[in-house]
Amino acid sequence: MHDLHPIKHVTHCGSVRASNRHRSMVPRERDIVVIPARNEASNIGHTIRYLMDIVGLKPEQILVLINNTTDGTESAVRAVSSRVLIETQSSVIEKNRTHEAIHAYAIPRQKIIGKGAAMFAASLVLKAMHRDDADRIFFLDADITNVAAVDPIRHIMLGWKEHPETGLVKLAAQGRNNEGFHAFFGIPGNPFVDLGCLQWPLCGQMSVRWGDLRAMRLTNGYSVEVAMMVNLLRHYDFAGQPPVLTEVEIGEVLRDKRNDDGVHVRMYRNIMALLHDLWLRGGRSPQELTASEVADFNQWQNKHGYWVPQPNGQGANKKEHHSLDVILPNMAECG
Repeated sequence: MHDLHPIKHVTHCGSVRASNRHRSMVPRERDIVVIPARNEASNIGHTIRYLMDIVGLKPEQILVLINNTTDGTESAVRAVSSRVLIETQSSVIEKNRTHEAIHAYAIPRQKIIGKGAAMFAASLVLKAMHRDDADRIFFLDADITNVAAVDPIRHIMLGWKEHPETGLVKLAAQGRNNEGFHAFFGIPGNPFVDLGCLQWPLCGQMSVRWGDLRAMRLTNGYSVEVAMMVNLLRHYDFAGQPPVLTEVEIGEVLRDKRNDDGVHVRMYRNIMALLHDLWLRGGRSPQELTASEVADFNQWQNKHGYWVPQPNGQGANKKEHHSLDVILPNMAECG
């Protein structure tokens, strides 16, 4: 097993100078922003207008990946622009010959859900578009109610400008330190200890190059962002380069859907279960596992109940049964 090199941790503090600099950022012609969206009809239009009017993206540079939506999310996008790219997760997966890989990796069909599955489907769309390896792919959540004030995309662009050698740029938002998650990295011998340098490891506002994204094996649910970072960490380590993750600190509090304690328990359980299993496999990334190891991981369904606190601490903890996240194939393994 190779020793992990330190991650370059970069923060741009939310000063006036940093704010002025991020406002000068303009998109490149090949940039594309992916928005996984599930029942976001009330906010998606606001998000699209931010990308077009403030960031300066063309509608064709915005891909909305609709994920198990039952409201009018698509209509809300179309009301802003008919030229924004819209795809539905289920139809993308059906038409991209993923069945063989999904079967080989022992992924139950009912597990092709969650944000990570939407990001997987978006990657299939990008693959069909024949993107260049150097193209920057931005991921933006659809539920940020103050997205124009936070301006995540131009902050991330500033990160790329300051550190063009980086593998991933993400936000570090105020009040999002994930203390319990950081405590996990402090366990003696943890091979992923360097991820603990990040202020907000679970932030979904991030950007990677297409060449890196298409080689990754994502996960389907809560652990997808961590899986991406571990993939990059180990990839750049094996390439003999310093694994680089860049955070750009914003000066505005990001307002989105806030999770209750029960959701946090489910989230941390799935993330730490992934990291624990990778730890047992020599600290490798999902990208480095053999196909049989991925299938073995995906069949490890935790059938034992675990106790989850109820919202607002009301009542006794409730015993729940939820399966863990699964590892998805990369783009080379899909047809």
